[in-house]
Amino acid sequence: MRRTSPDLWMFIGLIVALVVLPFITGMLAVKLFRKFKPIQIEESVSVLNFQQKHHDGFFAMLLVGWVFCGPVFYWIYAVYLN
Repeated sequence: MRRTSPDLWMFIGLIVALVVLPFITGMLAVKLFRKFKPIQIEESVSVLNFQQKHHDGFFAMLLVGWVFCGPVFYWIYAVYLN
């Protein structure tokens, strides 16, 4: 711990922020969207219904979060890191 530089800890924080913050933002956005438009479960049983998912996955929430957080990350990069 004594030999690590502050730059390494900033890099680790950046990597965590690029995954955790967009995921939380995407989760909040998807949950808010699902409050107004819930997933409709089909009443009939067929082969196509078995392939439909009835929940939102991790990567869907992460992608939605990156869409919302992308302009903020770009602005931070343009102002502070460029």
